[in-house]
Amino acid sequence: MDFLLTKEQKYIQKAAKEFARGEMAAVGREFDLNETYPADIVKKARELDLIGLFIPEKFGGPGLGYLEQAIVLEELWKVDPGISQQLCSLTFGAEEFILFGTEEQGKKYLDPIQYIILF
Repeated sequence: MDFLLTKEQKYIQKAAKEFARGEMAAVGREFDLNETYPADIVKKARELDLIGLFIPEKFGGPGLGYLEQAIVLEELWKVDPGISQQLCSLTFGAEEFILFGTEEQGKKYLDPIQYIILF
């Protein structure tokens, strides 16, 4: 049995692929060599809701799921693992707040994830 993506998941996959090829491909090596943080790319990824797709809407996220998050990360990692790791690490630990945290903790720690740009 084949695994089929929904129309929405295919759209997300296409958007992530286009973003990675258009925004990351040409500059990834430069960021690696100069050991710099891709702040502009992070900002654009946030604007397109390509970060923290699994974060519920009530905490400032898109409210999708872990599969959609994996679809995006797969497309980004294909183009540039360095920048992709930066994007991925922004939500490190968020799952614990979603699964085990209180409503107050979620609002305090998850909502800012959507707006903070490090460095």
